[in-house]
Amino acid sequence: MSQIRNGVLLIIVIVFLVVAHFHLRKTSTTYNYIFSPSDLYHHLSNTNFDLSETGLSKTLEITHKYPGNHRVSIIVEKPVEPGILYDSKFIVKISISNGENILFERTVSDSSAWFYGGKDNSGFTLMDYKIQNELLLGAPLSAQITVIEGNSKFASQYGNQRIVINKIPDE
Repeated sequence: MSQIRNGVLLIIVIVFLVVAHFHLRKTSTTYNYIFSPSDLYHHLSNTNFDLSETGLSKTLEITHKYPGNHRVSIIVEKPVEPGILYDSKFIVKISISNGENILFERTVSDSSAWFYGGKDNSGFTLMDYKIQNELLLGAPLSAQITVIEGNSKFASQYGNQRIVINKIPDE
């Protein structure tokens, strides 16, 4: 009888741990930091973009897998050295919606939030946002990025650009 009770107790503990794991994966940024999944910081969306083209508009489909901080950024082919600002004579509007409601929106006119990640992963942030609501995880969202006012010299200065949306650390 004792072996059956121990077996049932073991099964209950295992089920509890599995349920807790899936719940914490969706709700806890600390849990995801400590037990980082291999795709935690992978791009949710990534496409070519051109800040020199006024009127250019791209719609990116995104689905968030993890809660916490996320970033919409421009990655450039020819990054500036750390500490030097990008020429920021442009205006870009970013809207993230669920098809019915705009969840996050920002109009950006500077590139002061630059980051350096080597030759292939350097650029600047257009917008940061936070996914706090568990209901947004796994839900398809659309990000509309529009160049309101382009910078005709941007492509010649910094080369090809990509717009990237990804999870960033929750610090």
